[in-house]
Amino acid sequence: MYRLFLLLVDLAVLGFIIIMTIKETPNSGEDIAIVSALYVLVILNITYIFFSKTEKESWLTLYFKRKALEEKKKIQSLQND
Repeated sequence: MYRLFLLLVDLAVLGFIIIMTIKETPNSGEDIAIVSALYVLVILNITYIFFSKTEKESWLTLYFKRKALEEKKKIQSLQND
């Protein structure tokens, strides 16, 4: 439940940063560096929320495991033929 809350907060912050960037475009190099760092930190946090482990595995991790297993079965079937 807290993961969903954190995800919603991160998406709200990302939306706020995008809106503020559109309203006032950063002019100096220092402003651009700060805005870029904010984008990177929020995106990394969202990525961490998706890939972090809990009692149950996240749906994204299960999806990639399933795809890897499908590929492994395809390779084995091709080797057996």
